[in-house]
Amino acid sequence: MQTIDLAPSTVDAAGVRVIPIGVQRWRVLDLSGRALGQLVASGEATGRRFRARRFHPARGAFHDVGDFWRAAEALECLRLLR
Repeated sequence: MQTIDLAPSTVDAAGVRVIPIGVQRWRVLDLSGRALGQLVASGEATGRRFRARRFHPARGAFHDVGDFWRAAEALECLRLLR
C-alpha cells in the first residue's frame, strides 16, 4: 500500500496539524493541540478518497463524518465541526 504524504499547503490551508498514525491514517489536531478527529485514506477504482472521522465520547468510538475527494476538504470538515 502506498503511503500518502500530505503537503504542508494542504495542512496550512485547513488550519490544522496532521500527525501520521498509520500507513493511510492521520490524527488531526487544531493549532492549539486539541484533537479534532482522524483522516483515513482509501483507494477506490474511481480514485483516492479521504474519510473524516470524529470521536464520540458517549459511545467510546469513532463515527464517520463524510468521504471527500480531497484531503483539504476532509480536514476543513473536521476543523469546522467543533
